Amino acid sequence: MLLLGRDIMRAHKIHNGDHNAPSAQRLDLGWVVVGEVCIDRIRGPDTVDAIRINLLENGRATHFKPCPNHFQVHEKLETKKTYGDTLVINKYTDDLGCTAFQTTKDDDKQAPSMEDKEFLRLMDKELFKDELGSWMAPLPFCSPRRRIPNNRDHAMSRLTSLRRNLQRKPETTKHFVAFMQKIFRSGHAESAPPLRKGEDCWYLSLFGVYHPQKPGQICVVFDSSAQHQGVSLNDVLLTGPELTTNSLLGVLIRFRKKPIAITADIQQMFHCFLV
Repeated sequence: MLLLGRDIMRAHKIHNGDHNAPSAQRLDLGWVVVGEVCIDRIRGPDTVDAIRINLLENGRATHFKPCPNHFQVHEKLETKKTYGDTLVINKYTDDLGCTAFQTTKDDDKQAPSMEDKEFLRLMDKELFKDELGSWMAPLPFCSPRRRIPNNRDHAMSRLTSLRRNLQRKPETTKHFVAFMQKIFRSGHAESAPPLRKGEDCWYLSLFGVYHPQKPGQICVVFDSSAQHQGVSLNDVLLTGPELTTNSLLGVLIRFRKKPIAITADIQQMFHCFLV
């Protein structure tokens, strides 16, 4: 049962009289009369509306006008140029037709975002090793760079709260001080230079956390996600792609490649980068 057209009345009209008699329907826009309304077909319509059928390049028919802008992919490209009376034909070989559907080892990997690419470009350009052998990295500010407010008042409030907490916990105070002394002794922190006029200033608040399996060893966290006036340091910095986490499945499988496996940990690795 295929409905060919709305103008074939006897195929779908209500049988209330002659097959070719018009019928009325009530729609949301009001009443509409469908069919021939001229009595005894004394006169025909002055105009006839028709739908033009276009043919696409693949041979299919369509009622819509084809878009004049389209892409064409060719395995071999020819360009023709006329220089005076000479016709020059250049032929280029394009391997797209042979490589478009090839699978690679990177097909299932997540592609880097525009922010990830900008982060990697910045690190490739400005990351270097100084004369003492330490790696120096820039702060990867987002572009355009957003100005950050001076959060000294917020940092002082956090410091006051931290002092009250440490006064109630002498053992935590001992671990906290030992951790910070190690930071200074290793050269991982230094006195900040005086601020220049119009220069950004941001204070990192601190708090300590314990690992469940290491109750006697505290880890002091530099809280770069703390907000002041709706802005945090993390908000204005590029995070970069996830490059440090290896697949657990791959790690376990590689343990079976050799008879002896060695694991190691770099102590305070992120503190070893100069910023």
